[in-house]
Amino acid sequence: MSREIHFKQYTPNANYYTPMPNFTPYLRVFGQGVVCKKELTHINMWPDTFDPGNYTSIELDSGITGAKAGFLESFYHLEKLILSESVQSIDDTKELSAMLTKNQVIVRGTFDTFAEEFASRHHLRFVHANIHLGESSNQYETDVWSLRFEDNGTPYLHCNAFGQRGFMGGEERRELPDGLLGNCTIEKFAELLGEHLTEQILQNKPLHHFLERMNLGKP
Repeated sequence: MSREIHFKQYTPNANYYTPMPNFTPYLRVFGQGVVCKKELTHINMWPDTFDPGNYTSIELDSGITGAKAGFLESFYHLEKLILSESVQSIDDTKELSAMLTKNQVIVRGTFDTFAEEFASRHHLRFVHANIHLGESSNQYETDVWSLRFEDNGTPYLHCNAFGQRGFMGGEERRELPDGLLGNCTIEKFAELLGEHLTEQILQNKPLHHFLERMNLGKP
């Protein structure tokens, strides 16, 4: 292979993905450049035989700039396509268009990127990618906060707590007040998580851009 393209299986809903030894519907593609169908023949998921049909979620990670014809079409059970900001092109084919429509694929990405344009062009649901908000630590645990979105677009706050010194970690989901994101400054959003994260929130460019778009009424 002329480029370093890698594939790895992950749990579908963890903030910090954990590799799974057996079947999982989530496949992450990372490296540099454009991916093509022939590279699927290089995937080694030992002891299992690689089958694109096993995967319902595909992520083209940061560094991947595009996908050639035939690559995405190979994942014929695709339900969710996650595109990083580095992705600039996906070859359109009749087969791909038909599969995207048939499977009602959800496209996840950030506003004003190729991901949003791709979803619009194929009349697919676009859901914003998760936004990392910040971290706080004490002697017992490290809390990692993010703004997440259900497949229907419903936003919520999520915390992954990583225990230290024998203390158990865990996860927390916190609902947002109704209608908050349609009229919310970044200062107001910061109040949701308290002073320990205020500075990180105020300097969070992805969150700032997201709130600007939401306040314009163009989600």
